[in-house]
Amino acid sequence: MTAVTKAKTDAVAEIEPGNMVTLLSQALNDGVAVEKLEKIVGLYERLGDRAAAQEFSASLARFQEKCPPIPKSSTAKIVTKGGTNFSYRYAEIDQIARIVNPLLGA
Repeated sequence: MTAVTKAKTDAVAEIEPGNMVTLLSQALNDGVAVEKLEKIVGLYERLGDRAAAQEFSASLARFQEKCPPIPKSSTAKIVTKGGTNFSYRYAEIDQIARIVNPLLGA
């Protein structure tokens, strides 16, 4: 890895909210075109979105590991317009909440 590549990699890795303000201030002082500033801000937003999506995915996976199966203790009976009957089982919302809320910290 060359020094230039390492410097570019380190610069991208260190873009945090405080650093972003500094980076934009420096760019404005250096007379960087607005189009380039927009690209920098867009990159920052995409990096933030990607980090948030990864954090959400990791949190969801941890929740799914801890959450026990939720029993379907109620039955819905449906009669269609054509007169056909069918039913399905489901869990009541209060039952779901009792199981899920402690795991969510609610």
